Amino acid sequence: MSTTTVGDLISRAEALAEALHHEPTPLPRRAWQRFDATTYRLLDLITDLPPAQPTSRPALLIRLRDAYPMPLTLLREPRTYTVAQYAAPYGYPLMTVRSRISRGLLPTTDDHGQARIDARPGPDAADLAPADPASVEPLDQLAATLGAVADLL
Repeated sequence: MSTTTVGDLISRAEALAEALHHEPTPLPRRAWQRFDATTYRLLDLITDLPPAQPTSRPALLIRLRDAYPMPLTLLREPRTYTVAQYAAPYGYPLMTVRSRISRGLLPTTDDHGQARIDARPGPDAADLAPADPASVEPLDQLAATLGAVADLL
């Protein structure tokens, strides 16, 4: 049996990212979409973790997450969304989403006083499955590695 740590996966991700500099062919759009969605998922997850020690780092990560544009496409997996994250892909006004929550039309949980919607936005034909770790595509390998980090966290 072998054990992999978050540190091991981060080291692998760094090596894979460095190798992308030497990739001679253009990378497929779907690979970029999977990478984009996985990166957003990881960043969102990291900013939801309680800080290990009080520093300004969590605030910096939260600002980075909030400045990150909505992913090109969302991964097909269950998760929760803030009101803004849920509204953005569809262009819904925030008040419309809040109204639907108050009428009980959207399932939510309370996260430190902030409503999180317990559903992913409606089905989209462009939904992505997470990157396949067995793929030979370098960006898929990087996305799968970052997805494994998110899973461990």
